[in-house]
Amino acid sequence: MERNDLRELFLLFAIKRKIKLMSFLVNSEEFKMEVDENNFIDIIENSAYDIGVLVYREYFLLLNTKTDKIVNLLIKAFTETNGMLEAKAFLMKRFVKYMTFE
Repeated sequence: MERNDLRELFLLFAIKRKIKLMSFLVNSEEFKMEVDENNFIDIIENSAYDIGVLVYREYFLLLNTKTDKIVNLLIKAFTETNGMLEAKAFLMKRFVKYMTFE
């Protein structure tokens, strides 16, 4: 499978909350998928904040270069009325410390 196909499949599993299938994509020797910031941003853009927390907890060391974009997405997320306030607050708290203020 191509990298973009794996990225879309990972996002589909994240939206549907299929954690075992997400884990299979990442850990399988057949697919050899690597989670990066683009996967995390896709998850946040599609309002799967609870899955975003799980991905953050597992791969937080890889999520450190696009923090401004991630924080902007999380700020916009607070205007949505889909619940998941705890997940949004957890992610916001973690990413604000990485931001650079001028």
